[in-house]
Amino acid sequence: MRPIPPGNGGNIAPALLLDVQTPGGDVYYWADRPLNNIVPVIQASGVSSGTPVNYTAWLLSSGNFKYSRSLVTDTGTLTLQNLSGDVLQRDFARIARRSVLEGSLYVFRYYQVDMQWAWLEQHGTLTVGDTGDTVTLNLQQLMPGSDDTPDQTISETCQLVWGEKRCGATGATECLYTYASCQCPARFTGIQTAFEVNNPAAAAALPTTVFNRARAW
Repeated sequence: MRPIPPGNGGNIAPALLLDVQTPGGDVYYWADRPLNNIVPVIQASGVSSGTPVNYTAWLLSSGNFKYSRSLVTDTGTLTLQNLSGDVLQRDFARIARRSVLEGSLYVFRYYQVDMQWAWLEQHGTLTVGDTGDTVTLNLQQLMPGSDDTPDQTISETCQLVWGEKRCGATGATECLYTYASCQCPARFTGIQTAFEVNNPAAAAALPTTVFNRARAW
């Protein structure tokens, strides 16, 4: 069982992000706080990949995620608010009438906003549980998007995206993702394969006296 702690309303604590794509093609972006200019995992149809979106603060909390060796028994829960400023109209009911959420695809991220990095990424399908002042979404077929795969490939080239916050580069020209062209060498994530070879070779200090080990001393 893995509990996910809630955020504190700022960008220091990781945020809870939820991308949902319904069978009808509608896409929704929900978070535990209002967030703008976040690149989603699920992109709406007709929108260029990598286009940032705004997340609405509907996600109240996340429950425990239970993992096993079978996708059938992997489960998780998320809680959404179900009331807007207009008490005569429930936001979630309006969405439910527009499209069917049962079987929708989702991507849940435990996301570090200031680093633009997801500590946990979970993929799967969802069903709608209890509804009232809050709505429970039951997550099924949990597919870890980051737990069972390496965070990055280890190679001679840097795996950070040039210009992002983790990279730290502020120049106008994109690097070649090599250490020689890196604008922030302290953040280079590749393996350095260039070593100094200008050190003069030195002869090994070998013993000059030969001992006859069979001789009796």
